[in-house]
Amino acid sequence: MAQIIFAILTLTAFGLFFKKASKIRRNIMLGKSEEINGNIGERVKNVLLVAFGQKKMFKRWLPATLHFTIYAAFLITQIELIEIFIDGFTGNHRIIWQVIAGTFLGSIYTFIVSFIEILSVLAFVATFAFLARRNLLKIPRFHKPEMNGWPKLDGNIILYLEIALITFIFMMNSGDLALQGIDEHYYQTDKFTISQFIAPLWSGLDTSTIFMIERIGWWGHILTVFVFLNYLPYSKHLHIMLAFPNVYFANVRPKGEMEHSEKVAEQIRELFSESESESEKFSSEVESIDDIFGDSGSSKNLDTKETKISTEESLDDIFGDTGKSEESESLDDIFGDTGKSEESESLDDIFGDTGKSEESESLDDIFGDTGKSEESESLDDIFGDTGKSEESESLDDIFGDTGKSEESESLDDIFGDTGNSKVEEESIDDIFGNDDSKSENVDDIFGDNQAETKEEAIDDLFENDKVEQAIISNQYPVTEPEEEEMPKFGASDVMDLSWKHVLGAYSCTECGRCTSVCPANITGKKLSPRKIMMDVRDRTEEIGNTLDANPKMTKKNYDDGKNLFSYITEEELHACTTCNACVEACPIMISPLDIIVEMRRNLVLDDAKAPESWNVMFTNIENNGAPWQFSNNDRDKWINE
Repeated sequence: MAQIIFAILTLTAFGLFFKKASKIRRNIMLGKSEEINGNIGERVKNVLLVAFGQKKMFKRWLPATLHFTIYAAFLITQIELIEIFIDGFTGNHRIIWQVIAGTFLGSIYTFIVSFIEILSVLAFVATFAFLARRNLLKIPRFHKPEMNGWPKLDGNIILYLEIALITFIFMMNSGDLALQGIDEHYYQTDKFTISQFIAPLWSGLDTSTIFMIERIGWWGHILTVFVFLNYLPYSKHLHIMLAFPNVYFANVRPKGEMEHSEKVAEQIRELFSESESESEKFSSEVESIDDIFGDSGSSKNLDTKETKISTEESLDDIFGDTGKSEESESLDDIFGDTGKSEESESLDDIFGDTGKSEESESLDDIFGDTGKSEESESLDDIFGDTGKSEESESLDDIFGDTGKSEESESLDDIFGDTGNSKVEEESIDDIFGNDDSKSENVDDIFGDNQAETKEEAIDDLFENDKVEQAIISNQYPVTEPEEEEMPKFGASDVMDLSWKHVLGAYSCTECGRCTSVCPANITGKKLSPRKIMMDVRDRTEEIGNTLDANPKMTKKNYDDGKNLFSYITEEELHACTTCNACVEACPIMISPLDIIVEMRRNLVLDDAKAPESWNVMFTNIENNGAPWQFSNNDRDKWINE
């Protein structure tokens, strides 16, 4: 029965852990894809020295020593944990010892268990020291606003579990030693360094009580391990596992070198490529004027030396003049005047008047009337009518019709139809000169073969669906222009960050070393690099929970009306001096600065939100090429001061 219970508990514990771990992996991959490769040697070195060797922790030797003690005890205890799993599944007790007893491996076994006990004692002391540091000594970095509530409780819970693990280890080992020689199930082993001094405490108890102490220690230890395993994904102590990949994938660029935005670089490259190719664009698009209007045959660009015309070519070459190409050529040379080319030439010289060139000359002088120049002269005097000058004169009189001058006169009288002079219901065909007036539709105008009734003729001009059909029938496909997606600069939410940044958020130990060295935080500003990482993790968890609750929602279409700015304020972001102190201080090489920079890029480039002092600087850089508000021509004047 004990084996079955153990197997069920083990499978359940690991099943729950891997289920939660898979969600955390999914959450980490909500970030943008980023390929991280190269510098393998340096990355492995960082894992060994920083993640495994705790190198950066020892900048503060006291907490580093305490932490290393607990860390070493945790790692090495896993060796004894292997034996517990074997005993649990097989129903035996210290099966490894039974196999190696009496050999040199037996001495190694005794040394390892004794060393675990020594480390456990040191870890026990370190655990109480950490509890005192967090709750009694009031160390400032443990009492920042972001540490109130769950973060503070979380740190204490882990320490309580650590105390429970150590207590159960000593109950198990000391009870085991006390039962050896009493119960045949417990094989005789060598004495363990610490337990041998605890075992005599149980000598006055009966066997069943000692057996209960040993079993409580054994089951208590493994159950605490299972609880700890499934508590990790909800705790800052997930760094026990994620610190290693986080350090491996950490930036190995020189300190202080920030990653540039590729989207910004693309915009700059496009800007410079356009300016560099401007001359080529001019020569290809601004073709010579002769080529546009059909000159004598020269079809070379203006910048070609072999072209037959010069840039000073006159307008009469465009419109086909007599050949004169003087720079100061007059307008009458363009329109074919009598030859006069005076600078002050009047309008009638342009249009060919009878010779009058008075400043107040009437319109009929311009267009060549019969001589009448009255102020109230009619329109037919302007265009040369048959003589009729009635106030209600028809449009025929203006354009010279066949003589018909009805009030309801049709449009073909104006444009000169084939003779069909029907009245109001006249079709559009008559305007453009067709033979069929009533059955023609828009397709007939533009070259189709199908005819419709006269009532549909006008509709075809204005109904989009029929116009589209007409175009399609003539094999002119309609293609709507693709909307160009505007680039997004920086990051406003988790999906805009790299998966590496999200991994860093889940790896954060919440130790607060970054915040304790942040000059902005030290001087009382709201910025806390630790809070930035905690906020990113909290926002990622929020998105992950929403995705689990709404299967139709995905990473691409996610929208809950919130983003990272719902957690992190502009004041915090703008307080950062980009000094890199937080990156240098982090014991597992997390970079809060990268996230701060990406979010500031989004504020400034996407939302145009920047402090006023920054806007002044931007303007000065744009105008003067420097952050200072004086001309770059004045930069050397300090020499004379």
